[in-house]
Amino acid sequence: MLKKYRKIVEVEAVQWTGDNLEEIEAFGARAVPDGKELLIISLKVHPYRAFVGDYIIKGERGFYPVKDNVFNQSYEEVLEMPDPIEMKTTLNYILNMLWEISGGDEKQIRRFMHEPRIEWLGLTPISLLSCGKGTEVAKLLEGMIDGDPIS
Repeated sequence: MLKKYRKIVEVEAVQWTGDNLEEIEAFGARAVPDGKELLIISLKVHPYRAFVGDYIIKGERGFYPVKDNVFNQSYEEVLEMPDPIEMKTTLNYILNMLWEISGGDEKQIRRFMHEPRIEWLGLTPISLLSCGKGTEVAKLLEGMIDGDPIS
């Protein structure tokens, strides 16, 4: 029996919306709009037609379109690691705001950091921090400083 597998390749992509030709060109693709279609001119192979909703991929073969459902099944976004200095600055900012809001009550700070938030689909502030989303936690705290106490 022949077993098949998909090669794992990192690509860059932009979705064609029908009105983002400048973004496609800034991405590096040579493209000509044709109504709701887009003719992608690739120097390595023949031209391709992309339709609204298709993703334009920059890969080893140059630029080529992929249907959105195939793209979403085949690829997932690569999350880049945040800059450690920026992350440390954000974390210090968050801790200072928590200290100010809670009046220095460590139990209240711990409870806040481990409490699931509806705003984040049940994720906790500590889980957001661990995946580099400190700015979302900081925005919530800034709102609390404007009047909403930690519950």
